[in-house]
Amino acid sequence: MARPVGKTFLKKWRERLQHADRVWESRGLAKTLTSESSGDELKRYIAAYRCEPWANGWAGLGVDDLSVSPIFFAAQNTFVAQLLARTPDAEVLPRNRSSIERAPIVEAIINYDIDELKLKREWSLALGDSFAAPWGMVRHGYTPAEEVEDQKGNRIESYAMARPNKPWMRRHKIWDFRCDPLAESPQPDGDAMWCAFRNVYTEEQLKKNPRITLPDDLAPTQNIAIWNRERTKKLGETPTFAVWSVYDKSDRTWFQIPETGEALFRQPGDWPLPWEDLPYDTVYFNPQMDTLFPLPFASVIWKPILELSKVRTLMIELVKRMRRIILINKDQLGEGEADKIEGSDLTELVMVTGNLANAVGQTQLGGFASELLGLVALYEKDIREAIGQSSMDRGQRINVQSSAEAQSVAQGSAVAGGRNVERVEDFISSSLRHYAIARQATTTEEEVIPILGRKLAGILRDENAYYSVSPRQLEGEFDYKIVSGSSLPDNRQRRIAESMAKLEIAKSAPELHDMQEAYARVWEAFGERPGDVMLNLEQLKGTQAAAAAAQQPGQEGQAPPEGADMGQLMMALREQGGGAAQ
Repeated sequence: MARPVGKTFLKKWRERLQHADRVWESRGLAKTLTSESSGDELKRYIAAYRCEPWANGWAGLGVDDLSVSPIFFAAQNTFVAQLLARTPDAEVLPRNRSSIERAPIVEAIINYDIDELKLKREWSLALGDSFAAPWGMVRHGYTPAEEVEDQKGNRIESYAMARPNKPWMRRHKIWDFRCDPLAESPQPDGDAMWCAFRNVYTEEQLKKNPRITLPDDLAPTQNIAIWNRERTKKLGETPTFAVWSVYDKSDRTWFQIPETGEALFRQPGDWPLPWEDLPYDTVYFNPQMDTLFPLPFASVIWKPILELSKVRTLMIELVKRMRRIILINKDQLGEGEADKIEGSDLTELVMVTGNLANAVGQTQLGGFASELLGLVALYEKDIREAIGQSSMDRGQRINVQSSAEAQSVAQGSAVAGGRNVERVEDFISSSLRHYAIARQATTTEEEVIPILGRKLAGILRDENAYYSVSPRQLEGEFDYKIVSGSSLPDNRQRRIAESMAKLEIAKSAPELHDMQEAYARVWEAFGERPGDVMLNLEQLKGTQAAAAAAQQPGQEGQAPPEGADMGQLMMALREQGGGAAQ
């Protein structure tokens, strides 16, 4: 419900946003309208990822002569790939008895939405941001139907994944975000009492939105990002307008105000969805006790990267100055022959007259310090160790004397990597909790969704691949998390070994295990569809009937050996021409 506001309200919130602007600017994360700063700290990390020159000049060398190591690019991409290589599997656990039956349905919906809305892409972008910035983040919200399409069916919302009256989850840039600067952490469920998200629109987009009224004093925003927009004016860029969406947790209200001008875009209204805290989630790895901003990996490895680039530049300059010096007695050459052989780039010719031995004694030959190669290797090792990418993790050989020592190194590497994995899984689980709350609140009509995976096949009716979901079936209290390790890189050999080991355990007590499921997991590990190589339920019953008939006297056929398990029964039927399962 809209609430009337006055100049005091506007002044209070503009002062809060300006205070947050100054704090963000001091960390090199933003550029305000009145400052000369342009986010130098974050800009240099972005430039390092792009392998751009790291200085305007160094040691008398120009920009073109500076060597740029691609290790920042490789480290950030490897960091993301190691922690979020696959789309994670959501797991929904009921909090009370009345929610037990609905938990599988909610789990199926969440897993379907993860794939449908491409949420892994947003998590990957946020994880990449957390490497160079203090944190990466995703923002939660939903789009009313009238803001997705107009009455003529024309698209209004520019975000392709936006669905009418459905929640969404998007990565949000840290320089377009502000929160309470007095908070101790950037967590949404911490002590931060408010947050704000900046969105940039063109005038055409604003006019299309039926819920936005353009104020008379609205002016284009001049500086909205960490990059200097003066450089882009020559490109004929379309004027843009920045709008802040503010969420106040103390009053549980939200509203929108333009970055410039005094008019409100949207009056304060009640909390839009029943979130328990602020509508975003952050991922970071190195919190600091004396500041709101965690320490990004990029700031830890920046100095070694800079030193590595200097050493590489020095090595290249030494290589350029290395020549194969050839001494030639000019008196022994014919006319014009000396000019013909002086054009070589890889050799340096010294023309002398008279005694050749004296020239050799006066010429100093250049050399290359082999210690520089060791220094390069040391810097690269320090950079990768700082972000938890050891030599063993990258499949490189390490100097160990025994298998026990190798196992100890592997355990230490697992501890360092496990710390990062845990933080990423907590981040994804928290974001799924926010998304699921919005999903429950915005689902008003019955939906039909496909069921993904055999794990949830038990909730299907009549063996149909789709399931009808009503709003009532989403009601209940649940805990949301992801299956541990489901986001990590997959290894086919490891999966085969694990499934075979589990099968052996099941075979030791077949009366306590579902043998068909155990064999199905083995075939899945091998990359085969279980239905193509295994028998269905009817064929399996036929196998058991054939085995029982074979044991009766006077019947043809051979009885299976004593203690035959499910796999042996399947083999027996296949020998009798049972065929593959449907």
